[in-house]
Amino acid sequence: MGDLSICSYNLHGFNNGMPFLSELCNVNDIIFVQEHWLQPSQLHLLNNINDNFVSYRKSSMERNVCSGLLKGRPFGVVGVLWRKELAPFVKCYDCDPDKVESLQ
Repeated sequence: MGDLSICSYNLHGFNNGMPFLSELCNVNDIIFVQEHWLQPSQLHLLNNINDNFVSYRKSSMERNVCSGLLKGRPFGVVGVLWRKELAPFVKCYDCDPDKVESLQ
């Protein structure tokens, strides 16, 4: 394995940032994303960015979504995407296993 390329990207909303995020997958191995603004039921969309990547994603809006209508600006939403070939070297600690895509 050669050099490892890592970047961080603030999407300012999934729909707004998705095109460039897709481009970042072409030149990076690990991508940290902030402010994707996806609700818990939409988090799977981060796995559809690039077939060569898997992700761990988190939304702290779950309680707000369950209590009714969403008010105000989304918050507490982050994720990490990494190339599938790096999966043997990536371990998620203290995370919800339902949010990590199965590699098997």
